Amino acid sequence: MKKLMSLVFSACLLAGLAFAADAPKEPIKIGEMMPYTGGTQFTIPFREGVKFAIDEINAAGGIKGRPLEIIERDDHASPDTAVRLAEDLVFHEKVAMLMGAAFDNVGLAVASYANKNKVPFLKLWSSSCDEVESENNDYYFSSTPCYKPYVGVLAREAAKLPYKRWATIAPNYVYGRVFAKYFISELKRLRPDVTFVAEEYPAPGKINAAAEVRALDKAKPEAIFTCILGPDLVSYLVYTEKVGFLKDKFSISGTNIGSGIAIREFGAAYPKGWLTEGVPEDVRGHPVETFVVAFEKAYGKRPDLMAVYGYQMVQLVAQALRDAKSLSHDDIRNALENVSINGPLGHVAMKNKQLFIGRWLGYTDNQNGKGKFVNAKWYTAEDLFPEAFGKPDK
Repeated sequence: MKKLMSLVFSACLLAGLAFAADAPKEPIKIGEMMPYTGGTQFTIPFREGVKFAIDEINAAGGIKGRPLEIIERDDHASPDTAVRLAEDLVFHEKVAMLMGAAFDNVGLAVASYANKNKVPFLKLWSSSCDEVESENNDYYFSSTPCYKPYVGVLAREAAKLPYKRWATIAPNYVYGRVFAKYFISELKRLRPDVTFVAEEYPAPGKINAAAEVRALDKAKPEAIFTCILGPDLVSYLVYTEKVGFLKDKFSISGTNIGSGIAIREFGAAYPKGWLTEGVPEDVRGHPVETFVVAFEKAYGKRPDLMAVYGYQMVQLVAQALRDAKSLSHDDIRNALENVSINGPLGHVAMKNKQLFIGRWLGYTDNQNGKGKFVNAKWYTAEDLFPEAFGKPDK
């Protein structure tokens, strides 16, 4: 009888172990906040890129034998909402880290929360270098360089041009004023002969295109640095086309308008001859080709640049989780400090809490009302940001 009971106990123990081995493992949760409502079209392809990365990572076995899960929340572009969501994600959902929070005011609010509560936070896009490079910042990381080095890339291109009379037009909040300030100071450093004859700062979402164009026209600039966004930029383009204001002026866009989203959003108003960032139609031979082919197979359409960013962001998070000694907030934060991957935008590396990435620079074109990104040239992260990689600035 004792022998029978022993055999039964052993069988039950083995069955229990087998069940435990087969039981689903607890996912590693990442809390993501983005402005999914309110007309922010870039969040749609971003979400697609995030999902594609999650599916790919989990199909390959997840992270440390556990599936990766994104807990998505809509921050409504509100700092207060984002902070409440962050607190809920950290204390109730038990997320390993936070990501997203695209807009400056939202991201800075979440960054403050992250530093106070010692939770790693990877922001989509950066903001002023003062915050991300601050000695008081330990837990806030950016998936792009802060504004100064990025604007420096555009200023170097501007310095090659013959124009001496420049103007700027930017939205009247942190992003716009800081972007314009960095562009002005860097171009003046590179070209002391340049003069900025006008600086316009329309209220975001409330641009009076006619008034802005009149003010710019009065200053007689030869070239304009523009970083107004979305509907404001469309209004500006429609009016400048109506009065012919830009026909004899060169423009640089500080925002990415070489993407499919911008081309579709601007429609017939899409500008011609502007220097900007984007993605060319032909990506053969580039690291992004593998992602484009796989994405097209999965979704039946070409990915937008924001899908690339979403995919790359999750792959970066996954690599940091692999590199971390444990899944504690501090160990993940330490892993993020030096994380790097070979992804769709080539080799990218985190330095000084900013991810330095390669980009295409090219020109906008409009033929018979159809926008296009043309004459694109690829620059690696080392090409664009030599100082970050310990190389002399060319």
